[in-house]
Amino acid sequence: MPFNFYQLYKLLNETNQEPVIVPIEKSEINTIVSLCDETVTMPSFTKVCSANSDWKNRTDWSKSVKMILNNEVIGFYVFSFSSIDDFIEKLKNYSLDVKVNQDVYEKIKNKKGIEGVSVGIKKEYRGLGYGKKLLEHPKNLGVDYIWGVQTKGISDIDAWTKRREILANAKGFGKEFWVTVQVF
Repeated sequence: MPFNFYQLYKLLNETNQEPVIVPIEKSEINTIVSLCDETVTMPSFTKVCSANSDWKNRTDWSKSVKMILNNEVIGFYVFSFSSIDDFIEKLKNYSLDVKVNQDVYEKIKNKKGIEGVSVGIKKEYRGLGYGKKLLEHPKNLGVDYIWGVQTKGISDIDAWTKRREILANAKGFGKEFWVTVQVF
């Protein structure tokens, strides 16, 4: 079989492309929920995103994004404009033992933030720096900080604190949670 330079060019061109981050279309929400179920795993709990109706309902789909490479959706980052103060108050109302780091709180007090609800990259695209690109995206959203909730035993708090600070720690119902923030 003769060597086909066009096929080689096409292969090289496809594999050397950089992924792009673009908004999620409303028609793609269920696709993103399925991708979240595929990429976000919790011990003894599957379909994390589709099983949690609150996740889908509180997401601000107009700000949330997907990552595309070679016409394939390979990742996502979904956001919510929910209030960090309201969330911490909710934890306290559930009678959880909540400790707030006041030094970190002062950095975000009276500033505009956004919650990073969930982020994921398909397994075959991990370790290539694409997740880091997604994690940098909130800096483009016109907010002063991003916050999120990590659960002990599920989230890798060491990975999150490479770019974020722990704002609060909460214990209760046999679980431990961290609320983390990254100030831009």
